Amino acid sequence: MKNKKILFGSIVIVASIIYLGVTGFEQDMSYYITAEELLEKGDEVYDTRLRVAGQVVWGSIDRSKKPMTFNIDHNEKVVAVHYEGQSPVPDTFRDHAQVVLEGKFSNDRIFRADKIQAKCASKYESRLEEAKIK
Repeated sequence: MKNKKILFGSIVIVASIIYLGVTGFEQDMSYYITAEELLEKGDEVYDTRLRVAGQVVWGSIDRSKKPMTFNIDHNEKVVAVHYEGQSPVPDTFRDHAQVVLEGKFSNDRIFRADKIQAKCASKYESRLEEAKIK
């Protein structure tokens, strides 16, 4: 009887770990596409968790609203973005920054991001040029 309880308890624990691992993996899985590809796919990616890459359009950032709004561009295809995340926006997030956003594209054609990763190439280019001169 004691062995059956131990066996049953072990099966429940292993099944729970497998379930949590699979569901956690599915939640973190997101496809990586550009803003241009996002617009081309349209309906087929609505409400699908995605990572979208693009460049922040000059002058489009509006931090006065909740959620913060801005546009991203890739090959002259512009996507409107609402940032609905809880994390602070990276210091490198500014006009013309390269960004990768995580979130979902809704049927109103707005990408609702909950994560932002940004880099500003010009910030690093000047350091690279200085290193070449020395």
